Amino acid sequence: MQWFFPCIFLFGFLAIYLLIRKDTNKNNSLTKKGVFKLIVSMVVVFILVTTFVVLSNN
Repeated sequence: MQWFFPCIFLFGFLAIYLLIRKDTNKNNSLTKKGVFKLIVSMVVVFILVTTFVVLSNN
């Protein structure tokens, strides 16, 4: 099970990248919608990883 945590982490950030890559403006910076998607996605990944760690320790 030591491979599971890094996989969730990497696939989560890959999914975040694919989710927000189109939310850029002319200067290649994130729009407000992109920043909101980024924050929500990071919170979801954090909750999933924290849940996994808590459940695996029991």
